[in-house]
Amino acid sequence: MQPLKNSAVSISIIIITILMVTAALHIMKPILIPLVFSVFLYIAILPFIDWCETRLHLPKAVAVLITFIILIMVFTGLITIMGVSIKEFIKGSSVYRWKLLNIVDEFTLVATSYGIKMDLSLVRQTLLELPILQWVSSLSGGIFGIVGNSALIFICTMFLLVGKVNKEAKGLTNPILNQQISRYLLTKLFTSTLTGGLVGITLTIFNVQLALMFAILTFLLNFIPSIGSIIAVVMPIPIIFIQFGYSMTTILCIVIIAIIQFFIGNILDPKLMGETQGLHPAIILASLLFWGFIWGVPGMFLAVPMTSILRQILRRYESTKPISAILEGEFK
Repeated sequence: MQPLKNSAVSISIIIITILMVTAALHIMKPILIPLVFSVFLYIAILPFIDWCETRLHLPKAVAVLITFIILIMVFTGLITIMGVSIKEFIKGSSVYRWKLLNIVDEFTLVATSYGIKMDLSLVRQTLLELPILQWVSSLSGGIFGIVGNSALIFICTMFLLVGKVNKEAKGLTNPILNQQISRYLLTKLFTSTLTGGLVGITLTIFNVQLALMFAILTFLLNFIPSIGSIIAVVMPIPIIFIQFGYSMTTILCIVIIAIIQFFIGNILDPKLMGETQGLHPAIILASLLFWGFIWGVPGMFLAVPMTSILRQILRRYESTKPISAILEGEFK
């Protein structure tokens, strides 16, 4: 009975510890999210800074300054495009509403022609009362929140760059581990940029409104595995449907976007990623649910990179290799 009692106590302690850590992570979300983003940004830009030092023979301070100027320019460009797109959306919100009402009326006429009587007055009333401006206001607030956090992220990253790398360390400061994490982040950055660019070009060719905003959102959402790609495909469908209605153009545009997401997400991305990620699909889904529950949408962006880093760290110690094997899908 004594061993059984000790085992129950140990399990209870582990469960309580997990719950306490989870609660602490949730409470400290405003501090931890910018800090974790800054760590990933540090790891991602470190190869470029090293390249500037070794190939261009620039001092580290100059290399860091050039890197941050590029980052600020890119970030400012993305925020400007998002702001202009939101402004255009606000201008055309009333037009979109009436186009939706026309589509409902057309659907009613088609159903009536086939002898189907439908009362869509409730749908019409709902469309008239949609809080579009409130949604746009929330989205704008989220963007300004990102801008505010970006300043803190850049400051934390600069402090990380000031420090020296310990080549003998086994944790996050180990160069080999940094290289593996950097490869993952840069590969994901490349595939997300490619996906967002191709989707943006496709929507522009079809003259879909808010094409640039959808391209940026596609780029961001592709950092969230599986779920992000689905959302990115579904997101522009209402605007496409409003513009072109029931037509072959609508079907063709949606099919091309879906093919782009499928090819890059299921063929190109796994081929480029190789063993860098190495996580079982069930573990990826569990990490998305866990970090999404604790940190919301930012947690979903960070879920897979953090779990992948955890796997890499656990593999470096004999005592924790079995846990790393579980993350890789070896449940035996």
